[in-house]
Amino acid sequence: MEATSWRRLAPLALLLVPTAARAETATPPAAVSSAGAAPAVAPDTSPTPSFFDVNKYRADPNNPGAIRIPGTNVAIYIGGFAQLDVMSDLNVIGNPDQFVVASVPVGGGTGNTGSELSARQTRLFVETDAPWNVAPLLAYVEVDFFDPQNQSNLHIRHAFGALGHANGVHLVAGQTWTAFMDATVLPSALDYAAPVGVISVLQPQARLVVPFHRPPRANGQSLGFEWLVSVEAPAPQITTPMGVQATGYAHWPDAITALRWNHSHGHLLASALFRQVGILPAMGGREATVGYGGNFTGQLTGFWGKDEVLWSMGGGRAIARYFNGTAGFSLDGFLQPDGELSVTSIAGGMLSYTHFLASDRFSLGGIGSLVHLFDLGGGSDTTLKQLQYYGGVVQYFPNRRLMFGVEYLYGQRENRNGASGFDNRLQVSSQVRF
Repeated sequence: MEATSWRRLAPLALLLVPTAARAETATPPAAVSSAGAAPAVAPDTSPTPSFFDVNKYRADPNNPGAIRIPGTNVAIYIGGFAQLDVMSDLNVIGNPDQFVVASVPVGGGTGNTGSELSARQTRLFVETDAPWNVAPLLAYVEVDFFDPQNQSNLHIRHAFGALGHANGVHLVAGQTWTAFMDATVLPSALDYAAPVGVISVLQPQARLVVPFHRPPRANGQSLGFEWLVSVEAPAPQITTPMGVQATGYAHWPDAITALRWNHSHGHLLASALFRQVGILPAMGGREATVGYGGNFTGQLTGFWGKDEVLWSMGGGRAIARYFNGTAGFSLDGFLQPDGELSVTSIAGGMLSYTHFLASDRFSLGGIGSLVHLFDLGGGSDTTLKQLQYYGGVVQYFPNRRLMFGVEYLYGQRENRNGASGFDNRLQVSSQVRF
């Protein structure tokens, strides 16, 4: 990484206007003692915010402590992992190092097949905590190397700040997971891409969280309800006819609200989205309509050791960009040759089960997911209509910082005219956390 990249990240990590999202801890772990050194972190404290994809990765809760920046009252955590993925596709897919089912060619198209090695999942985070007499401050920055242009360049995943206690009313501002999704139901998997039928978007937002918790348990877990409201970047994704120049727009941000119930054996979450989807052609009048959607997710755990069931189901109108399988393919709607705007409807779901054995050193997981688009009259015969995603994964953890895994994935794409294509992928991964 170039030195200029580090110089840009350092002030961003330290100066972001903060928010409190400390994972599973009742008190700010980075408070600095009067002696001038950062105290040890409680055994169940993790620098990873609790609303993250904690099944895929959660920073070591046995972190020995934070580093105090000399001359300040700011404590800083640095962590992440280095990962190598070895992938082999038996069929053809358009993306070599993440399983993007929508990139599977239909009708004899070209793409990537054979073997591929990649270290792009390697991840680094920097988190800072600072005391304030009004409320705790937190800033979090996380990067990997999955640049959107498919280059191995530094890619910002999260960059947000927080103000307030994680178990109290707090404000989150910056880029992170959309409040419309539930990242805590993303299953533990080796592939970088999530299942096709889950809502999964990283985007700029301002989020207010209001908990109605009972007193936290000894491990810091808070039970009870949590309500949140968020305004987020709209970014309509609309397909335009060939040769037509047009710009998507929205007069107001996407508005999202959600209610989460944390119980002793998992959680339930229900969220709702309301948005405007508009298109402004270079020639002609603008068109706009309303989009909306709902999402219901849950986790059930502790019924057989630490075994875990995760599920997600959602849908709506003009919200295709929020689903992992259809994001980036301009499927919120279609600009018709006569200037009319036609929007799509969508539904998707995911079910996952994970079994742990040998004192949690091994885990066996299975995942199934589906997403389907409706109201495709404005598209063509080759417009994406449905995606299927199925997988199984075995992971081995010799210790808390090392993982080896093997994963099998099957994906199928179907177009509006009924034509389909599929791919089978085998992936072997190793990960070292730091």
